[in-house]
Amino acid sequence: MGTAFYILMGILGVLCLINFFSAKAQKKSKVRTFGMWVNGVPLLMILLAIIIAVFLK
Repeated sequence: MGTAFYILMGILGVLCLINFFSAKAQKKSKVRTFGMWVNGVPLLMILLAIIIAVFLK
């Protein structure tokens, strides 16, 4: 994978992390839980993609 992949995944990861912590700061509700799932799952997928790319390199 090229440098652009790591830059793009880094930017998307940071955005997901910011949204995740923003959702976590809200009071407990179904919307908060949904927001944490919507931001947590892609964050884990991004981390997994980076780990796989590093090991295949």
